[in-house]
Amino acid sequence: MTPVTLALVTWQLAASPAAATAPADSAAEIQQVVNRAVQVYQTARSYEDTLIARTEIDADPPLDAPDASEVPLAFERPNKIALQTELYRIASDGNQLTEWVEVWMQYAEGPAPQTLKLKDLQLNQFGFFRESKHPLLALVVEGDRASLDLLSDKAQLTAIRSEPLDGAPGKRITGVTGTSKNIPAEIWFDDATGLIGEIVYDHTKAAQASVPEMNLRKFVQRLRFKNARVNQPIRPERFAVKPDSYAEKVSALRMPSSQEMQQKLVGKPAVAFTGKYLDGKEASLADFKGRVLLLDFWSLRCGPCIMSMPTLQYVADKYADKPVSIVGVNLDGPSAAADVTQLLESRKITFKHLIATKPRLAEKYFVEGIPCTVLIDDKGIIQSVHLGMVNQRDLSYKIDRLLAGESLTGRP
Repeated sequence: MTPVTLALVTWQLAASPAAATAPADSAAEIQQVVNRAVQVYQTARSYEDTLIARTEIDADPPLDAPDASEVPLAFERPNKIALQTELYRIASDGNQLTEWVEVWMQYAEGPAPQTLKLKDLQLNQFGFFRESKHPLLALVVEGDRASLDLLSDKAQLTAIRSEPLDGAPGKRITGVTGTSKNIPAEIWFDDATGLIGEIVYDHTKAAQASVPEMNLRKFVQRLRFKNARVNQPIRPERFAVKPDSYAEKVSALRMPSSQEMQQKLVGKPAVAFTGKYLDGKEASLADFKGRVLLLDFWSLRCGPCIMSMPTLQYVADKYADKPVSIVGVNLDGPSAAADVTQLLESRKITFKHLIATKPRLAEKYFVEGIPCTVLIDDKGIIQSVHLGMVNQRDLSYKIDRLLAGESLTGRP
């Protein structure tokens, strides 16, 4: 399941009535369809697809659903694989296995095992891999039917009907899953290939019970397996991966601290973004091309953040006639816009403030502690990341160096 960074997905699931048992003839047909699919995955010489994961939310007040994610998978027995997610990549060409965590800027490589087993991957020690991996991965690679909860004893499949998907005939099986078997779920099987084309989990009732104060009408996770192919040739280059030049080769993958990750960003291109200022006007990183840019991450609940603002305002005024921009990045969310505006006006803070960005810059810059400032040069290269209150003299010194065309990183 793709992680969803919303508070309401920390479920406190309430028990619900047990689902009805499928009639004998339906149960037999369900078992036949499921067994056929499992057999296809377990015996396939090769398999590839692209997982499209979407979360559909309808709530009041509105909640932003996470952006849809694409996860391409290719596998060829016994040990060739290519899997790419937003967080990591796994690639084996049959001779060399590479595991690359892009967000950590780390990769590990070594001889490929004769037979690929997920438990042997270094990534398997990390919760984010187990929680976000392709839902069919273990079924495809190891034939592990129980790895897909809808095919294990965590689920109770109760009904089946014929239904096309994208024009292809197939069977949609419905039931319930989860620890208490109270999450409605659906799974669609292709009549021609036996492959799974879609899985749908309806978390609406569970979320409503967990967050009764919110008017939540829909919370659905939809997983589509596009362009699924079995026993078809796969181009050899699919199984090759070349980590970015700034990625560090390590013998063992290790989760760095947020501070370590921030320092890894220094000398790298700034994260491209779009967003909105407090006044509703659009913003993007491209607006600051040719300018020194300081991003200040802060919150209304952070005293040191607010105490730093006069210093930042002084710097903004000092360099008002220079190609320098000071931009606040408020972390309280769009619903706090009125309170943020009131605070800034009361303290005569006039430099611009972003209230929302895509992607979320605080995540991309590994901001856990605030205030946090990111200094970017006129070429779009991150020159420093600083945690804590800013010093007027130090900040002016750094900006003067950047305006003079110097680098703070020790690199040209």
